[in-house]
Amino acid sequence: MRVKNSGGAAGGGAAPEHSEAEGRANTLKFDIFCKRPAHEMTTVAHALSASYLALAAGGVSSTQTPFIVAALISASIPDLDHLYFILKDRSIAKRGRMHKARSMLHELIGFFVVGILTLIIGLFNQQAAIVIGLALMIHLAEDMLVGISLPFAPVDKTEVALLPQNFMFKVLLDAITVIIFGGLWIIYLNAPK
Repeated sequence: MRVKNSGGAAGGGAAPEHSEAEGRANTLKFDIFCKRPAHEMTTVAHALSASYLALAAGGVSSTQTPFIVAALISASIPDLDHLYFILKDRSIAKRGRMHKARSMLHELIGFFVVGILTLIIGLFNQQAAIVIGLALMIHLAEDMLVGISLPFAPVDKTEVALLPQNFMFKVLLDAITVIIFGGLWIIYLNAPK
């Protein structure tokens, strides 16, 4: 693991000189795994995994369609922020740059916002709060774990990669997520009513 820091010296001293590559952003990553650009989890993988886990935690049966729909939407909706950034700069859609197409709500501040939203929903319906809040938080956690994150944005632009950012590894991880949770969804939806 290596840390690159483009900021000045601690305590407000003069900024050290860096090459252009080092000066782009602070970076914390596993260098031995970064051979190719990575990609983010697909929205399908998020929808299947985050919604299933939220429904299971909320004790939702397969007959409670409104909760199922709410979980699927909540697990998918955070990816809508990609559209704004892609429409603004189409080069972001290239493989390995999708972490640049996320709003601050995809970072730690997003957990705070979702927590407040969950508390408000919980005042009216606790099961809905669990389903919606968990689906959103699991989506955010998956992105932070699997992709490149800027957890303390906008204050600190340090990029953090917790898992290897190898394209084939991430495609395999995405495929395994879809297969496992797709199977769990089939079992869940076909459970005795």
